[in-house]
Amino acid sequence: MVDLIAERPFMLTFILLAFAVASAYGWMQTGKRAGLIIAGVFLLLIPIGIYVEKIWVTDRESLVDSILQIADALQANDHERVFQFIDPDAEPAIQSAKTELPRFHFDRAQVNMGGFRKFEIRSDLQPPEAIVDFTINVTVSMKDKSHTNAQVPRRLIVKFRKSGDIWRALEYTHLPVIGDPDGMSPNGGRPPTF
Repeated sequence: MVDLIAERPFMLTFILLAFAVASAYGWMQTGKRAGLIIAGVFLLLIPIGIYVEKIWVTDRESLVDSILQIADALQANDHERVFQFIDPDAEPAIQSAKTELPRFHFDRAQVNMGGFRKFEIRSDLQPPEAIVDFTINVTVSMKDKSHTNAQVPRRLIVKFRKSGDIWRALEYTHLPVIGDPDGMSPNGGRPPTF
């Protein structure tokens, strides 16, 4: 129910509108004023539901926002901004990113929002943690000029920890979209776990 209210305003609007129409139909068939009042209440709930959805940011929405901000920072080649999304206690992740990123120049970094392979948030942990498995499409050139403007889809598996309103990476690996880890995969392509 929380997902319906906080993340799917169109579905909520459709459901409330259907109840309003059904209540109005009931009023027209029976002539009882209660049906008309109930229809009005359902119609009033529509803008309230949309307002609640706008101000209520779920952990999932906040995490997706962090992922999109990281992709924007990659595309801008703003490594310092990328490092701000890595948990300060995650020294291996920081070192891996500081070793990898300076070797590349990104022209495009686009997260495939069409489907996450895994999106698991553990709210029972304090602070909450999450593992997200998704695909990112990048256009990248090697700084040593060995590859230029290569369009590369990569599968990223990232473990995050919530810090205030921001989700920061603890561990990550990236792999080819299909198949086993390759020579570019950090940590041997071993995915992070809780």
